[in-house]
Amino acid sequence: MPLQRRSTPKGRTAAAAYVRAFIAEMKRSGQIEKDLKETGQQGVPVSPAA
Repeated sequence: MPLQRRSTPKGRTAAAAYVRAFIAEMKRSGQIEKDLKETGQQGVPVSPAA
C-alpha cells in the first residue's frame, strides 16, 4: 500500500525522526514508485528523498 501522508503526535521527536528516515529510505530504494505501479496509480508524483 503506498504511503500517502504520515504524521506523529507533537513532542514525539524520536518517532518523527524514525518516520522521516523510513520514508526517505522507501523513496531512495524505489519502493514507493514500485507500489504505485503495482496498484495501478499512474502519474502520481513522488518527491525526492531528503
